[in-house]
Amino acid sequence: MTSDREADTSHYLMEHAGEGARLEDKTNPEDTIFQLRLAGLTSGATCVDAGAGTGAVARVMADIVGPEGFVHALDTSAARITEGTELATGHDNLTFVNGDILSPPLQAESFDFVWCRFVLQHLAEPEPAVRSLVNLVRPGGKLVLGDLDGHGLRHHPMTTRMAAHLSRLNEALRGHQDPHMGRKLYHLAYRAGLSDLHVHVLPYHVYAGAAPERALANWTKKLEVAKPHMLSAFGSSAEFDSFASEFLEMLSDPGVFTYSSLILLVGTKCDEPNSAPNRSD
Repeated sequence: MTSDREADTSHYLMEHAGEGARLEDKTNPEDTIFQLRLAGLTSGATCVDAGAGTGAVARVMADIVGPEGFVHALDTSAARITEGTELATGHDNLTFVNGDILSPPLQAESFDFVWCRFVLQHLAEPEPAVRSLVNLVRPGGKLVLGDLDGHGLRHHPMTTRMAAHLSRLNEALRGHQDPHMGRKLYHLAYRAGLSDLHVHVLPYHVYAGAAPERALANWTKKLEVAKPHMLSAFGSSAEFDSFASEFLEMLSDPGVFTYSSLILLVGTKCDEPNSAPNRSD
């Protein structure tokens, strides 16, 4: 049975006053266009961006589908809805909807394309959310799930102390954020009955040497916001600060290689449950 905390998709580790600006800054429109096209988004489609935040992706979706298509940007945060509505001025084919992925205030089986990127990793129980998203897709339509694999964990070289710190951090994040959600998307989609499953593995965080200043600023903010949730794992504020400093120094080291992968899962909703999905990479 799912607990109240597990079912609450508004439980978001990164929530803070500047989260809207952080989301906008970290979303690359060119990468987003490539990913949406790769997943099969075309003009005229009716869409949902589930967990849309400020709509940085939803605005790109609206541009792609054009005036004959329409995009519903779904998010639980009233602040994101307000910010996103202001940023979407001029996009007449885009509307923001305040609601939870588990019970979205949208018509079932009505959408050609449902997109959910960087959301499931924040849920303690992602499977009910996937089933809810499948319910929004019309027969023959597509559900696209995207999440990171190895988020913040893959570095070389890395000290034994840092490896221990990251293991401790990973354990503390349990129930708040899953750095390996990407590898779980295929099985979640399979269990949800989607067919014609396609998996695309794309580079995401790739720092060959020192990370760019923009990336370092993003990681700095993430550590700052996550700190209150991590103190029990690290024992003290000073111990966490020591870890955060060492982590940022590692990301700034010209001799260190860091990477993670974005996994995009594209599935089609059929009238019959999936028995033998096609596999592709």
